[in-house]
Amino acid sequence: MSDLSRLYPVFHRVFEHAPLGKFTAYMDALLKYMEGYGMLTGPRAAAFCAQVGYESGDLRWWKEWDAHRNCYAAYEGRASLGNVQPGDGARFCGRGPIQLTGRANYAAAGVAAAAEGVVPAADYYTAHPELVEQPEHGFFTTIWYWRSHNLDVLADRFAFDQIGFEINAGRWRPEFDASFGAHEAAAGRVIGRNDRTARYLWALKIFSDVSDILPQ
Repeated sequence: MSDLSRLYPVFHRVFEHAPLGKFTAYMDALLKYMEGYGMLTGPRAAAFCAQVGYESGDLRWWKEWDAHRNCYAAYEGRASLGNVQPGDGARFCGRGPIQLTGRANYAAAGVAAAAEGVVPAADYYTAHPELVEQPEHGFFTTIWYWRSHNLDVLADRFAFDQIGFEINAGRWRPEFDASFGAHEAAAGRVIGRNDRTARYLWALKIFSDVSDILPQ
């Protein structure tokens, strides 16, 4: 991997509220995977950072909080998430920068991580789901999810709203977008679209301004 420390200030402009004390560790893990998977082009980096920035509150939230929303109970027994065992709703709640959710996603990410030597066994994330709250595993699983849903293809087409649906069209964060709620999901709109889009436009500008220092 090349020395990508020159990009740290750039990414801090994108994730402007990220915790400073952890930022270097976050970037060490994130940029390693972004470079390795060819995601350091302007359109791909902008789309990825905007969506992840929304989902994680600029890398501040690494575990989904249940207060006032009872989302853990809503996940319980959800076959679509692979939550087939008692307690799976809380055990496999959203974690990592993209809020990886559900036993099925943890299991599939574990298989991919084991194949690449990130974890020692394919069932590692289902056995230790809390690992996804750590930078190395959180960013690996986030980029695994991104790539497994072919979101770079959409990023190259600037199909940003469609990426939002692919990631999560059903979560509402009222502190970001008070005009959006459950009815927005039912109406087929991207939850948090205003905030996601503002982040995207900002990131596109930043990465366009520094295109000369992005890996070629």
